[in-house]
Amino acid sequence: METILVFIGGIVGGGFRIGLTDALPALTFPYVTLLINLSGAFLLPLWNNYWGFKFHFRPAVRKAVGVGGIGSFTTFSGITLDAGHLLLSQHYASLAIYLLITIIGGVICAILGDQYSNSLRESEAI
Repeated sequence: METILVFIGGIVGGGFRIGLTDALPALTFPYVTLLINLSGAFLLPLWNNYWGFKFHFRPAVRKAVGVGGIGSFTTFSGITLDAGHLLLSQHYASLAIYLLITIIGGVICAILGDQYSNSLRESEAI
């Protein structure tokens, strides 16, 4: 059952990703992928450390939303595809900036999400 829930979460997360990608304008710099991945890096620790426990979701549901939903919303393949496009179009400075923001920004967002979720848990003692 857990695998099916993760699969469903993946469909939902991937659907949100393509919906957001279609809704926002495509530009030379991959802003949409960057926005999706940085927001997901912030949301995943919030889900794993706070929301999933606050609302007493079962472990399979927590995994379905975290691994399936947020995991498919944010994808490494999106990063590599966009990086490849920047490389092939010889936008080397944009490629370097994109990769630095993606990696460093992603780590910072994950740390901030973790710290925020911890402060929420402490303030509510869940």
